[in-house]
Amino acid sequence: MNCCTIANIISRIDFAAFATVIMTIFTGCLVVCNIYLWRSTDKTADAAKRSAESLPIIERAYLFVEVSKEPIAGTDDWTPLDNNFKILVRISNYGKTPAILNNIHVDALWNEDYPGGCQEIKRKIPSSKNVLAPDAWAFGHVGHPIPRDLENINKMFLLCCGYIEYYDIWKVRHETGFCWEWDSEHRCFNLSNNQDLNYYT
Repeated sequence: MNCCTIANIISRIDFAAFATVIMTIFTGCLVVCNIYLWRSTDKTADAAKRSAESLPIIERAYLFVEVSKEPIAGTDDWTPLDNNFKILVRISNYGKTPAILNNIHVDALWNEDYPGGCQEIKRKIPSSKNVLAPDAWAFGHVGHPIPRDLENINKMFLLCCGYIEYYDIWKVRHETGFCWEWDSEHRCFNLSNNQDLNYYT
């Protein structure tokens, strides 16, 4: 074996070693890139999942209630003790998607204290609509509230309270509780400060 042959063999060995080193480095880079891509894809999937989960919260229907005295042509002087006194319950959808009304539980009560909870209200009233689009509203009426004890009427205050059952477009059930108090001085209903009776889910 001459010197040229030995040199050729050594050069081939050096090239093979060099190529092996290059391939090892390239493979390592591929592994690092794949790990980075996997983490990036995983983060993107998590972000998409969180976005999908938050969509119903952002886009769902939100129903709230406003209670007022039923306006009657010719006068606005009716008081809760008049036979013609009626209460208007207005339901508004402040969400971005329609709400499907299920039940409206509401009643007018003369009480010396607040009820234990909205679930105590069993009376139901019909609504002018069954489906409430965004920014739309429906209404119902509560008839003349009769005091149970006229002798102690001065110790009582008039409440209109209840709760609404409805579904969003994802078929999830929601509930809005409400309680309004009659202000005899200003002859109107004001939202009660009772947080147990005013809520939404």
